[in-house]
Formats: sequence, structure tokens, C-alpha cells
Amino acid sequence: RRSPHTPLAAMFATLALTATLAFNGPAPRAVPRGRAVSVRMEEAVAEVEAPPPPPPAPVMSASVPFLVKNKNLDGLVGDSGFDPLGLSNVLPIDWMVEAELKHGRVCML
Repeated sequence: RRSPHTPLAAMFATLALTATLAFNGPAPRAVPRGRAVSVRMEEAVAEVEAPPPPPPAPVMSASVPFLVKNKNLDGLVGDSGFDPLGLSNVLPIDWMVEAELKHGRVCML
């Protein structure tokens, strides 16, 4: 007479075998047999060019620290790097400064 748990035991055995095979990695490759090659240390030395230096880290904005500081804002009065939409890349900065002054003056009337 068969136990009612036999299919469950078979399932767990298969699962354990699959998990064991999955984490053992690939089977080792056979080492090809042939003529052995020996290299002396003096022969193996080759001139290797140094890799280029990494680019400088971007300067982050003081007002929005997760955004890169926009270079178009340099030299403006009160520059804290606030340009989250990047409008200074699209429109001339002088025109936007003049428009801001004009709007402020109209609002004071």
C-alpha cells in the first residue's frame, strides 16, 4: 500500500536536487592536452598605457542638490543654481532677467 505523501516527497526531492544543481555553477571544462607553452616573466612584460583620467564630477546645485548646476546661471546676482526646468538652456538669460524685473514692477502697481 502506498503512502498518500509519496507525490509530495517526490516533489520535495526534485526541488532539493534542482536547487543544488542551480547553485553549483557550470560543470568544469576539460583541460586540453597538448604542447605546454611557457612564457618567461621578462617576455610577458608589455607597455600598457595608463587609462585616461575620469571626467570631473559634476557640480551640483545649491538650491536643488540632486540636480546639476546650470552653467548659464553663473555670474548672475543671487545665483543659487535654481533652474529645475532648464529654461536658461532654451531662452536667453538676459531676456528672462528683464522679463522678471518687468513683471515685478507691474505687480507693485
